[in-house]
Amino acid sequence: MRASLRQMLDHLRRIASNATGVVSAFSAPAQHDNAILNEVVNNLPHGVVVFDKDRRIVFCNARYRDIYRLTPNRTKPGTPVADMIRHRLALGLITQADPEDYIRERLSTPITPMEGVYEFADGRSIAFVIRLISNGGGIAVHEDITERKVLQRRLEEQHALSRKQGEELRVRNLQFDLAINNMSQGLCFFDGAQRLIVCNQRYVEIYDLDPARMRPGITLQEVVDLRFEAGSFPDMTPDEYLVWRSNIAVSAEVSDTIVKLKNGRTIKIHHQPMPDLGWVATHDDISDRVHTEDHLEEQNRRFHAALNNMPHGLSMFDAERRLIVCNRRYQEMYRIPPELTAAGTHLDSLMDYRAATGQSPVDPNGFVKEQINRSGSGSACTYKITLDDGRTLQIDYEPMANGGWVTTHQDITEATHIEARIAHLARHDSLTDLPNRLQFRDALGEALVGVESGKKIALISIDLDQFKAVNDTLGHPAGDELLKAVSGRLRHCVRKSDVVARLGGDEFAIIRSEGADRQGLSALAARLIESLSEPFRIGDDEVTIGTSVGIAIAPDHGKDFDTLLKSADLALYRAKSDGRGTHRFFEQAMDAKIRDQRALENDLTRALANDEFEVVYQPLVNIAAREVVGFEALLRWHSPSRGLVLPSVFIPVLEEIGLINEVGAWVLKKACTDAMQWPTNAKIAVNLSPVQFRGNRLGLDVCAALASSGLPAQRLELEITETAMLQDATTTLAVLRELKALGVAISLDDFGTG
Repeated sequence: MRASLRQMLDHLRRIASNATGVVSAFSAPAQHDNAILNEVVNNLPHGVVVFDKDRRIVFCNARYRDIYRLTPNRTKPGTPVADMIRHRLALGLITQADPEDYIRERLSTPITPMEGVYEFADGRSIAFVIRLISNGGGIAVHEDITERKVLQRRLEEQHALSRKQGEELRVRNLQFDLAINNMSQGLCFFDGAQRLIVCNQRYVEIYDLDPARMRPGITLQEVVDLRFEAGSFPDMTPDEYLVWRSNIAVSAEVSDTIVKLKNGRTIKIHHQPMPDLGWVATHDDISDRVHTEDHLEEQNRRFHAALNNMPHGLSMFDAERRLIVCNRRYQEMYRIPPELTAAGTHLDSLMDYRAATGQSPVDPNGFVKEQINRSGSGSACTYKITLDDGRTLQIDYEPMANGGWVTTHQDITEATHIEARIAHLARHDSLTDLPNRLQFRDALGEALVGVESGKKIALISIDLDQFKAVNDTLGHPAGDELLKAVSGRLRHCVRKSDVVARLGGDEFAIIRSEGADRQGLSALAARLIESLSEPFRIGDDEVTIGTSVGIAIAPDHGKDFDTLLKSADLALYRAKSDGRGTHRFFEQAMDAKIRDQRALENDLTRALANDEFEVVYQPLVNIAAREVVGFEALLRWHSPSRGLVLPSVFIPVLEEIGLINEVGAWVLKKACTDAMQWPTNAKIAVNLSPVQFRGNRLGLDVCAALASSGLPAQRLELEITETAMLQDATTTLAVLRELKALGVAISLDDFGTG
């Protein structure tokens, strides 16, 4: 209760100390003072009521009646206070107890000084103060404080709101400080006068500034000076930087700028203008990001350099069959323009383009289906495809965990051709391109399968006559050309179903799996002999050779490759032994005879090294003078197992197996050496084989024998046979002229038979 209310109440209490006086004073209008008092009390802003010790109204003023909506009749002196209480309850006085209980409680309570506020249901609040007066009664002052309470409540609410807003502002400021100071970017806020409003801790850290000096209100010029002091500025002067930054500020445009500082850091500045010409800017230290991006860019550059310099094509597709990446070799391999291999291009689009340009597999739809199946299987694999243009590619497929795949593409067209060529050469003769022994063995094995069902298979063995003479006289290149020409004639003589092979040297063979009867085989052999007997044109030379043919028939003469080939070789050997230029079918009796012949050849091969040969001399007599003029050298062979073997037996074999040159050279040297022990006028005669005239060795052997022995050339006489003159007369005459030039005598005779 306000102090003025209490003061007024104390004054009224003194007036009312004598209730009788008050009553008489208020009831005696004739008295001037009481009239004034009455007017004063009735015009008080507070309601006043005086009651006696029996709780009966002595007096109340007009304001009291207004407050409680009473008429003068209801507030006459003597009216019980209880009626006033009931009236207030009727007006909506709010109490905690039952109304009657409340009345009894009030009336039973002694009159004591008290203060309080009546609250009414209509929202009014009436403050009251009761004080005792000397006659035992009391005086009460009532004031309607409804508006005051509303105002007070509003003030309290305003204060509460202010406190709340202040707290919220404090919290927001705290949150703002926490937010901006925990930003990964530096932040600064300048007003239109280019004065700092706020900056965060990260801004200070980025530019190595003193936090104490970065106070709100400092100018942009001062901030620039601080940055230049700290060394955190770009490659420009403070004035240049200030002009540049001011121009950005007044441009009123959002901008992003990347600045390289002197200390090596890279800062990205985002400028956001404000309506008052101020601005907010974020400063992001992107040095690590730039370094990472540079590193990644360098890695990507190296990756693409490596990728695009791979010898193989590479492609990577995702699970939806969309292209992720491919290299330049992949584009080149399939002739795809770079613009059609952008990331995201579907495999179907690439296959459509490849199909349209002839770079797709022979079956593009099947290829795509197989690719889908491979991606579903999740297994790595390697496969080959053939393109429409004939190229062969090897593709290595590697699935990825996400359902996509990586493939490398290698053009193996040339390698495939090389492999095929190598495989072909492994089974074919490199000179004639005929099947070799390996291929021939497999072909014969396949043909022999039909023998089990009663079919006959023929193996024809062919050996060229006089081939060695061609090599010796015209050289190996001419011999190679002759072999190629022979292979062509052989192919011309046989059927398409026949297999012609070169087994080595001048040995050829034919498999006939259809119509292998003796009559037909004899006719084939005759054609072969006739064809190969025709002259061959080798360069500028015309060469004539011959051939011998041996024939074996399966299953009669063997059921496997080795047996059948052996039988055909025995038949061939027999044909050659019978005079060459003929053919023979295998017979069982040939086996023993051939074994004997082979044993003889083997013994002769070791005879020279084992010193089994001997030269004996037969005197040459001048019948007219009846005197010995020299000796003829005769070759003898003393075999440990065979005894003395006649020259007519072993010399043809030496010629056949190619040892005649070596043995002939030994005879020449031995004869010349022995002749040096004879009288100086005695001559030595040595027989020569026709085979020794082939090649260039004979002249060298004669020179070597004369040089090593010291025998004068005039004492040496070389005897040749008519056969040597008839066979390749041109070559023989050339050799004889060389020998004649040495001073050696030449005569005709049989060779070494004695």
